[in-house]
Amino acid sequence: MKNLIAKTVQIIGEELGSFHLRLIIVRFLVFFLPDNVGNRLRMRLLRLFGFRVGRSGLLMGMPTIAGVGNVYEKLHIGDSCLFNVGCHFDLAAPITIGHNVGVGHQVLLLTGSHEIDDS
Repeated sequence: MKNLIAKTVQIIGEELGSFHLRLIIVRFLVFFLPDNVGNRLRMRLLRLFGFRVGRSGLLMGMPTIAGVGNVYEKLHIGDSCLFNVGCHFDLAAPITIGHNVGVGHQVLLLTGSHEIDDS
């Protein structure tokens, strides 16, 4: 019985590890904005809710931000950056983007991996 409870707690922890309330609030606040509208607002909201985002940046659409743990500490974006629509940040490890960087449509920044073994 103890093993079942321990396994259940482990599974629930793993499943909820990617739940980020502040990020969900930001997504809700910009949900009805079409792409290319509210570009500075998206950046300001990410900064307001704890992400390390520089000034004068533009998000042409809300990026997908995924990861386990404190994703707010893992993403660093410099000043005056532009991110086009459809970007994806996989924050399994930290991502640092310097100043004056432009990122195109549907760019994936992936830091996660997995082992590939024999089948």
